[in-house]
Amino acid sequence: MCQNWSTADAVEIGVVGTEVERADGLPTAVDAAVAVMNDCQALATWTTPTDEPGRDIVSWTAFDNSGQWIEQAVLPQSKNVHAGWGLRLRASEDGRAVLGWMVDPESPDTPGWPRGYYAARFELGATVGHEVEPVKLESSYPGASSDLDILAPRGVLVTSHVKRPEASELEVHVYARHNVTPTVIKGPVVEQPNLAVMDSYYDYDHEKLLWRSEDRDQPGAIQLKMADLSTAQAVREGRLIGRYFECTRGWVNGAGSAAEFARPWTVATSLTPYSAAAMVAPTTRDIDKCPLQLIRIDHSAGGKVDSTQMTSPDTFIPVAPALVMDEHGNALAVWKEAVDHGPSLPAKLMWSASIQGGPWSTPQAIPTLAPLGSVVSRGSIALAMNGDGKAVAAVIAQDGNAQPTKEFVVYGRFDFTGGWSEWKKTADTSKLSAPKVGINRSGAAMLVYTATTHDLDREDGGAPDALPGDTPASRRVYALRF
Repeated sequence: MCQNWSTADAVEIGVVGTEVERADGLPTAVDAAVAVMNDCQALATWTTPTDEPGRDIVSWTAFDNSGQWIEQAVLPQSKNVHAGWGLRLRASEDGRAVLGWMVDPESPDTPGWPRGYYAARFELGATVGHEVEPVKLESSYPGASSDLDILAPRGVLVTSHVKRPEASELEVHVYARHNVTPTVIKGPVVEQPNLAVMDSYYDYDHEKLLWRSEDRDQPGAIQLKMADLSTAQAVREGRLIGRYFECTRGWVNGAGSAAEFARPWTVATSLTPYSAAAMVAPTTRDIDKCPLQLIRIDHSAGGKVDSTQMTSPDTFIPVAPALVMDEHGNALAVWKEAVDHGPSLPAKLMWSASIQGGPWSTPQAIPTLAPLGSVVSRGSIALAMNGDGKAVAAVIAQDGNAQPTKEFVVYGRFDFTGGWSEWKKTADTSKLSAPKVGINRSGAAMLVYTATTHDLDREDGGAPDALPGDTPASRRVYALRF
């Protein structure tokens, strides 16, 4: 464990800005991300709203080798950031990271920044610094059709859906080094140019491209496909993994952000022959029911696919599931189950595991949460895992009174041998948003979240029991080491 990583209370590491009161009483749309390196440095990033919706910027700070947070900084080329589509942060064990974000269409005030996916590379060393990558891809479906990864020794990989007049095509851009023209790998072509590719993910270890797209033969249906894709061979035609249907039952948009439900599926990979995916979608046209599907892929068996429905069709899944995998091919899935739609309604936090590509375990509720409070439907699930199978998770909870001044984050640890350890909670605060977690090889973990603060806040960092209606509020960023 890191010597400068003694467990500590949450500390303020940055400022988001003045909290804008929403009509529904929910927090401002903010997204955050955190990564913990093996040398015990950490990187935290978050979106900072501006006066104009959809024109956010990205702020960042780092926990350095001296055990201190450096002063908050702004990415100079982060303009027109669409916080609703979220931040994507990937990190390597040696202190390198790449951050991706979606840019809204250019406005008269910010010419030269058309819609696309952008990325910045961070180098965390003795002196923390960053350099902005020339990574920009057009995307016909903002945000949800792009992903990124970080490659050795200093590469960046970005996948995107590019819509052209003659056809819609998937592309993978590999940036081997900074300021070097990328290698572009042409992916499968979606024959109809108006056919939407909803998400794409490139499994670099297995040279497989996975994507969801509309089914041109069955309106309303979604195809989950996979294809071999590398620079060394011709692209093979994609093959169908499964056919699902989009849910019409609404998701909980608890933070004013589409980031919580824009991706109703997620993918996890490892150096083993196994990959996994989690998707909220029915397999029939009963589209008002949205069960969770957990999918295992065995690449050593020609891409053998096994899909298991983990929830009842009547179960309400309020936010996107979370999925992680270690380097041994063990996967962990975590999701919320609620009784109905509503951001402050209670939800059960469920989990299941697959060991080395084996069957998913029987779904179980995560224990030891009840004494701390009630998990709420709103708020995405923060989940991270290191290569050895040690994981950390965090979600927003309340004390049962559904008061906006009595929210907190509950967080816990997991490993495949002992399961979940005892969960803990942060101090009470107001209007929580964007909890994220990170963990390094030694198990040092960090929780980052944003919350509002007031002039009347208690000295212990918690929220007061009652707030006057005209009390000024500011959204701040907090970090907790554990």
